[in-house]
Amino acid sequence: MIKEKIKIHGGESFEIDLGYLYNGESKSSTYDIDTYIFTPRSLDINKSTYYKSDFFQDIKTNIRFITPVYELKEIMHDDDSAFSKLQKSVKTYLTIPSNENAKQYRYHIKMFVSIFRSSLSKHIRRISSKKIDSEKKILLNELFDSIDDIVKNYRSLSKKLKGNIVQEREKNVYLFGNEFLSYSIEKQFLILIKKLSKRKDEVFLNELAIAQNYLENELEYQKKKGISTLKTNNNKTNEDVVYRRGILRKFAEDRLFLNTRTEKEGVMVEQIIFSLAAGLAMILATSVAFFSQQYYGNFTLSFFTALVISYMAKDRIKELVRSKINNKIQAKYFFDNKTKIISGDQGIGICRESFSFVADDNIPSEVKKTRKREHLTDIENDWRGENVMRYQKRVTVYNKRFKKVFKEYDISGIKDIVRINTSRFTEKMSTPYLPFYAWDEKKKEVVKIKGEKVYHFNIILVFKYKKERHIKRYRIFLNKKGIKRIEKVTI
Repeated sequence: MIKEKIKIHGGESFEIDLGYLYNGESKSSTYDIDTYIFTPRSLDINKSTYYKSDFFQDIKTNIRFITPVYELKEIMHDDDSAFSKLQKSVKTYLTIPSNENAKQYRYHIKMFVSIFRSSLSKHIRRISSKKIDSEKKILLNELFDSIDDIVKNYRSLSKKLKGNIVQEREKNVYLFGNEFLSYSIEKQFLILIKKLSKRKDEVFLNELAIAQNYLENELEYQKKKGISTLKTNNNKTNEDVVYRRGILRKFAEDRLFLNTRTEKEGVMVEQIIFSLAAGLAMILATSVAFFSQQYYGNFTLSFFTALVISYMAKDRIKELVRSKINNKIQAKYFFDNKTKIISGDQGIGICRESFSFVADDNIPSEVKKTRKREHLTDIENDWRGENVMRYQKRVTVYNKRFKKVFKEYDISGIKDIVRINTSRFTEKMSTPYLPFYAWDEKKKEVVKIKGEKVYHFNIILVFKYKKERHIKRYRIFLNKKGIKRIEKVTI
């Protein structure tokens, strides 16, 4: 019921992509994800140098619906297809151009181009994953037939939307959708051509030529329509195109993104504990004052000293409750933050999250077993083990509310994208390249070479849903310059 994927994002960050699949059988579904990050002791990442506030500044979370799943060939020609829904919304809007119908029209434009981008991307990945050439050819032919049909039908709508009845905003929404469609084709066909070009034989020469021809026609179409294109000149940064494409993606997928509102959890309990602590401290101070007044009398040095001591004790009791007792209660029964997941004005779920450093003795045995520390790791950390961070997350989805949000499309669940920036972790790393002397067997002499210095971060993900429980392990290779690569470790 939980899907995960980890990848590098931008060099200094890694992204944990989590998917919580919808379960209509129960009123609500709760998913628990514990992320353990094992870091070398030499980097001095611990609770004294890296605080909760630092961690929550270093992470960025995006929560969105999973794009409705369609095969590329299913986007067209079915009564329940994405294009059929778009076509109906266009017809309804042109018949009665009300605000509500215009809103539905914009909604279906965005959903259509988002579904197209997702389906095209999955189809290209499927082609790449096939090992048998005949199966690849079938999928390639299916791609060329389907995409031609989809693009022609979408672009044929432009004639219907030219009338005076169509508002300028609605015309622009269609054009933005068309531009996003074109960019999606360009990106995915570049990936496809690159994959096919790696083949040394002539098995896919015909398919490669078709793909190249289609891409060139699409780029020519972009120029004809005044759509910004990427420049291959090295002097050009293409910043305007990159910026525009980012905006267009947000435009296309804004119906899928969810609003969130984050607040600290356990605030009321914390205030009650502080109030009780203040009351307890006041009882002590008042009792001492009454007793010392009776024993020493008024306006004596002893009475004055007792009052000062009682005030000092009162202050320390309040601080002790705040720093020790309250923190223990909060850590045991509450998360650090609570985020409400909202679609429109409808709350469809809650995400709770906490961060802490975990002592070696408190790491669950299944996590220790999965980590499988080697002697090399122990030597690197002077036999003192590693510092371990725990990022705990609990997501609750209200299934009945969830299903009401998208009545016309089959949404399979929620995607939770957590991006963690590692720039603070690299502050105490050594230089990325170290000089070494080596023996050159050909030249028969000593030569000076460079050796790359990397650090290993091990990540263990523990997933829990009802009685289901599974664990995944990844290894991140970093140096002073950022993340080098991420490998999935077989358990």
